[in-house]
Amino acid sequence: MASKQSKHQATTGSQSKDGIRKPVRLTILAIIYTLFLAAAIAFHAQEGVQRLMEGPARICIWSLCFLLCLVYHKKRSSYRVAAEHTVLPPLTVILLVTGYFPDVAMFLIIVTIITSIITARSLKIGILRAGTTLVPILLIKILFANTSHVLSITINQHSVNAAFNPYQFQNWLLPLLIMTVAVPIVRLICDIVTFFFAQIPIRKAMHEYSLSHILAMALADLLAIVWIPEILEFANIGSDTATVLSVFMLALIAYSLLLMTVDTMSRLARSRSALKCIANVSDALPLPNQVPEETVVRRINRGLTRMRCFVSDANNLDKRGYSYRYSAPISTGSRQYYLAMERSIWNRPFTSTDETILLTCGEVLTESLRVNKEVTLLRTESETDALTGALTYRAFIGHLKSLQTENVHNLVAVVYFGVEHLRTVNGHYGRKIGNAVLRQWVCV
Repeated sequence: MASKQSKHQATTGSQSKDGIRKPVRLTILAIIYTLFLAAAIAFHAQEGVQRLMEGPARICIWSLCFLLCLVYHKKRSSYRVAAEHTVLPPLTVILLVTGYFPDVAMFLIIVTIITSIITARSLKIGILRAGTTLVPILLIKILFANTSHVLSITINQHSVNAAFNPYQFQNWLLPLLIMTVAVPIVRLICDIVTFFFAQIPIRKAMHEYSLSHILAMALADLLAIVWIPEILEFANIGSDTATVLSVFMLALIAYSLLLMTVDTMSRLARSRSALKCIANVSDALPLPNQVPEETVVRRINRGLTRMRCFVSDANNLDKRGYSYRYSAPISTGSRQYYLAMERSIWNRPFTSTDETILLTCGEVLTESLRVNKEVTLLRTESETDALTGALTYRAFIGHLKSLQTENVHNLVAVVYFGVEHLRTVNGHYGRKIGNAVLRQWVCV
């Protein structure tokens, strides 16, 4: 007994120790990110303060534009500590093209931190997301180090139409292609570091990503800025860098609003699918007594696309390249199982609506099983004799009528028999023995 108690205390102690270590690790990482962000702000503070003193109204307007661009966030993973997609890469390229990055970098970093904290609703998680979002800027600055010299050539009428001009390709299109591939990889590496500090299993966390989503966002960012020369040609604004930056900002704000619209429409479509699934299950009520879970799964799959719902005996499936969501455990007395939902890492990511489907349909199935069990019990008690288990008179007559209804040619014979000397057995051996004799006769 003492050994069991000490073992339990040791297990509890290790769990509590892990529970303490996990926040401490994240806090250490958040402190590292905070120092990194503070150093970045301090590095650009002189240019930022000077630009603010020269044109405070313009800096405030540009900071507001940064905020509008960065308000859009799209989850890359179901884990809260993972980075989110933003329009920061094209915004950074635009600032480097116009040569304004050193002047407004401090305000860009501050706005990124603010938006990350607001969307995360947590100071620690917001700092982690902001650091992961800003890390690729170092790579982008290296890639576009000579881009400011390309600005005059980019605006030039003759070079705009020459989309594959060797100089323009080397200093513009090629860095964009490298950035499209490198930025998601850098953010993914930062996410892996965060998962390590948060003690989240790396393999399981990788399954929560949607590769098609990451690829689509990267291509969208690429297309958003690859047509900058065409935008400049259409605007016909000359070479004034402030005007060029304003045009870029307006185009990027329109791009951010477009992404927000697409995201909102996608969420509405997912909510509609969830309601459709729940309505399909509701239309099937009352569920059949035999394998009702198959009816629920079939109805859910009818309302979902690119996902698969099925019945699983375990809630720890780990198929390579797939991620899962599970309902609450459903028990039938002799068996316990789960409603599971499966998606490939190439498909759309899970959302809260998918978990709502499993939760609601699992509760409907559990309640249906309980009702079916109680109805079966009540029917058994009402149609059979408690002592012998034989049908009652009313149930027996109903059974005979059902036999005749099934086939009019059914020949039904009714045999009556009586138990003699049952009173003598009760009087001599007692009612318990008499009941046993009666049950034995009924079984025969």
